[in-house]
Amino acid sequence: MNDLTQPRNARGRWLHAVSQQRPTMNAPGTKRKENPEKPRKKTKKVKPAQLPILTPERLQTLLLNLKETVCGVDLSLASPSVAVLDPIQKVLHSYVIRQRKGDLAHNEVRITEGPMTGWLFRLTCLPEPIVAENTAMYRFARFMPILDMIMNAVGNAKTVAIESYAHAVGRFQSSSQSVLIELGAVVRWSLFRQVKRLVEVPPSQAKRVFTGLGKSTKEEMVECALKTYKLPCVHKLLGIHSDRKTVAKPVDDVIDAIAVAFCALSSQ
Repeated sequence: MNDLTQPRNARGRWLHAVSQQRPTMNAPGTKRKENPEKPRKKTKKVKPAQLPILTPERLQTLLLNLKETVCGVDLSLASPSVAVLDPIQKVLHSYVIRQRKGDLAHNEVRITEGPMTGWLFRLTCLPEPIVAENTAMYRFARFMPILDMIMNAVGNAKTVAIESYAHAVGRFQSSSQSVLIELGAVVRWSLFRQVKRLVEVPPSQAKRVFTGLGKSTKEEMVECALKTYKLPCVHKLLGIHSDRKTVAKPVDDVIDAIAVAFCALSSQ
């Protein structure tokens, strides 16, 4: 009596014999045999291009060769800021939304020393948007004044650098991080449609370009702006009293936007 499990033709018998000798992929205790002629390639992580550390001498050279306006954007829910470098009028114009009671809305001063000698430092502090939280889609109503400030400040600039997200976009996010991601998407899409070149700068890289250290504190950033680049004191321009031990809002966001603008300048 013929065995029904055995194939009848010669090719079927050969395939059956091979299948019995070769271990299956799902068989326990078996390992996949590697081809010695073609070793498996390891995927290399591509790191973003590192911008060189900015020195006063290099900043002065870049400003002399600058022909078009560049901008830096520092996004936050508390006090977003934009820094604009205009080489035609030689103006460093900083915009920020964080006008508290007693803060000056507008101030400017001529820089008399350092790599930006002759430039005008102008600071505009806009009032915070007042939006009732019980209204429908209040988050996007809150985004509109921020987006208007950024797009009006950018104007006809060809190159805009924006600080990338400080936290990884993952599954578990706090409510404030989720709102910041929504704001970032709206701003990036609007900039993408208007400007010619949009550059994302990690926060650590912006600090490294500005101070030489990627883990600089807010106090170190402000100190570097005063001592290295000889920029005016933002605290005085806003009329904020400072003991130089703590950095008051929105001074740190103004300096961060300037650092991102310097990254846009350095990336050209």
